[in-house]
Amino acid sequence: MQQKLNFLGKIQDKSLLRGVFVTVVIAIAGKFLADHYSAPAPLFALMFGLGVNFLGSNEKCVEGISFCERNVLKFGVVLLGFNLASIKPSILRPESLFIVILITISTIVFGLVVSFILKKTRSFGILSGGAVAICGVSAAVAISSLLPESRSKNAELRIVIIGVTLLSTLAMVVYPIAFSSFGLSDFEVGFLLGVSIHDVAQVIGAGYSVSDQAGLTALIIKMIRVSLLPVVLLILFFTSGSQARPIRFRTVQFPFFILGFVVCAIIAQTGVLPSYVYGWLINTSTWFILIAITAIGIKTDISSIVHMSAGLGIALILITLFIVLAGVFAIPLIVG
Repeated sequence: MQQKLNFLGKIQDKSLLRGVFVTVVIAIAGKFLADHYSAPAPLFALMFGLGVNFLGSNEKCVEGISFCERNVLKFGVVLLGFNLASIKPSILRPESLFIVILITISTIVFGLVVSFILKKTRSFGILSGGAVAICGVSAAVAISSLLPESRSKNAELRIVIIGVTLLSTLAMVVYPIAFSSFGLSDFEVGFLLGVSIHDVAQVIGAGYSVSDQAGLTALIIKMIRVSLLPVVLLILFFTSGSQARPIRFRTVQFPFFILGFVVCAIIAQTGVLPSYVYGWLINTSTWFILIAITAIGIKTDISSIVHMSAGLGIALILITLFIVLAGVFAIPLIVG
């Protein structure tokens, strides 16, 4: 009962409503111009958001913008499950799952190797490798909660959060153009985007800026990566010995929006709902994703790059390049 009252209180909060309203208006403007110029709506939404990123630190709007970035995104991902019927079946083969898992594990290991070569801490290697390999900021925060305390821990976490946010946003703009120029199919582009971009929202934005097929393929691959987070946390927890923090570990929650996505996908496969209902739900999910991408643009502080240590920044870039190359070499195995 108390949780319900707290939720209702948030809904009535003017700061929340103001931030949501601003984000929605900017998303609509981006969609309008994208349609007018026959351009990708996610890209316009992101650029419009970056153009007004001063609102990301405005106390009157920040809560609503954050709500769009996190909660609206999850609702959009869940509803995207209704579009699963159009996915290429080969992406769900056991060997495809194995390849994505192998790339994820290899990226974390590579993070440790790079950290060792650059003489950074082991914790930074795990943190940066896990963030790039799994799901960006969310993975970084979850992994950090299990790492032993140190003087550099919070600083490293801050650098990783800044780094993966900037790299993921940049990847959302650059990767679709670069991968499409290689003459790859939408399916192959979607696989590369899903396996290489850090955060869920940017994966969806990049994928759907290419095509529906690329977007849905990218989302499926990304879901596999995100679902590995609890497994990685368990391994880290049991290998950390007495340095691990059980209380913090219990606060790490499984990304249940993945289950919602699966449920919607199952419903879509059964065909129990009228076709116009599926169309409405998919259109709603598209708008939710667009709003979330707009919020990401608003909250991205490009100037924060000056606070990044050169060594730590190089490490994140190298790990990011590794996962991209791993995805490129995996394409023949996926489509073969």
